Amino acid sequence: MNLITRISATLLSGVDKTVSQIENHDAVVDASLKESQRAAAQARIRLLRVKRDGESMLQKQNALLKKIEHWSERAKANHVDDRQLALQCIARRKQCINDEKEIQVALSQHAELEKQLVDTITAIEKRVTAMSRQRNQMRSRQSAAEAVQVMNKLEGNNTNGVEATFDRWDMSISETEINAGIPQEWCETDSLDEQFNAAEEQQALEDELNAFIADDMSTAKDDGKL
Repeated sequence: MNLITRISATLLSGVDKTVSQIENHDAVVDASLKESQRAAAQARIRLLRVKRDGESMLQKQNALLKKIEHWSERAKANHVDDRQLALQCIARRKQCINDEKEIQVALSQHAELEKQLVDTITAIEKRVTAMSRQRNQMRSRQSAAEAVQVMNKLEGNNTNGVEATFDRWDMSISETEINAGIPQEWCETDSLDEQFNAAEEQQALEDELNAFIADDMSTAKDDGKL
């Protein structure tokens, strides 16, 4: 866990102090994320090196085990005919056994280091994921709050209100329409003219109805229904 503590202690040290002073929260979090990702990348590189070292030690251990077996067989094969040679084989076998034990200890320490590195990388990546998710949530909340703030300003908190803006806009458009000769809905109309127009439209409908009835009666008469 010491490695995790050391890496964690360096995260904030890489954050730009000027950025922190002006309290640009997004920039501070972004800098922390980058520092965390950099630390994770360095830990992954170290983990690869540790794994390669472990593979090399395993190869040496396997080679020593084979030598132990070989020296054992040589000692057995020569202890009757050449006891001195058999003793030398036993000495070599003993040295290989000691070397293999040392590698066993080194591999045990190596496995613990590799586990610490894996745990460190996992912890950093989880933290980065959590920070990224929280940053996105904060950004969304900030965007929503800023949008509401803008709307509040338009609605009249700090100005004459959005309705006043629309009124001024409508007046500007109306002036342009008047200058262009476009009739305005609000312009006064001739009530007498409207009265005559309504009466004429009503009479036209009456005439159309009378013609329709007369035509229908004529058709029925021709068919012998009347």
